[in-house]
Amino acid sequence: MHRSMRDKVFIAALVLLFLTTCIIGWLLLQQAVLFLPLAMMAGLLMLAQTIYYLEIRRELGQPHKNYRQVEALFSMFSALKLRHPLPPMRVWAISPDFANIVISLIGEHRPGLVLEIGSGVSTLVAAYSLQEIKEGVVVSLEHDERFAAISAANVAKHGLQNIATITYAPLKEVRIQGKSWLWYDVKQLEQLAPIDMLIIDGPPMATQRLARYPALPLLFHRLSNDAVILLDDADRKDEKEIVKRWLREFDGFCLEKIDTEKGAAVLRLRRNHV
Repeated sequence: MHRSMRDKVFIAALVLLFLTTCIIGWLLLQQAVLFLPLAMMAGLLMLAQTIYYLEIRRELGQPHKNYRQVEALFSMFSALKLRHPLPPMRVWAISPDFANIVISLIGEHRPGLVLEIGSGVSTLVAAYSLQEIKEGVVVSLEHDERFAAISAANVAKHGLQNIATITYAPLKEVRIQGKSWLWYDVKQLEQLAPIDMLIIDGPPMATQRLARYPALPLLFHRLSNDAVILLDDADRKDEKEIVKRWLREFDGFCLEKIDTEKGAAVLRLRRNHV
């Protein structure tokens, strides 16, 4: 297995520490103390072996994950007629497997209005998908003014201005059941039609605990009768708790969990059947 420079430095430090301990022990206490550095070295070697074992397990698991994303990327490219390269995906942005869920749900539900919480690659994917079915628009709320400008510029590069709108909506304090939350300025939504599809990929987790929880309490009354909600990062602890709270506090939802790189949760509303 190829060793990185970090690994080589770590090994050299272990050897240097062992030799230094032996020399100091010999000078101070002579042979009687040699068992101490030997025991320390044995412990450090066991620690190093454990670290390498975990690293090898992680690296062996990566090719499978990468293959799934490449496979999803090909599916995405076959479904959409892109006119410009997409921004980088994965890490903070959505992964290709999540993008395919967006494409599939838009094709299935044919939404008139897609509201997206957090802009980026998902905005472009949603807009291209709506263009494919020849109906609907996507409005994306973005709390970061600089990133809102970047997203708007990407929309323009792809020629999707008539389908996608980036709305700068800074985070403001709101009260939900007596508790204070930071969430997007909902005044930006007053003139919108009922929401047929809600894609939630913001605000960032660092904003506060259960950062994405306010989405449903604040938007439930704006959902159409057969709305669908798509939540990214659903494998995280906070998002799991958020989904449980939503299902406990709001009737009429059917939950589907999808195994993606970051986890996805789809909640379908059947208000007419409640």
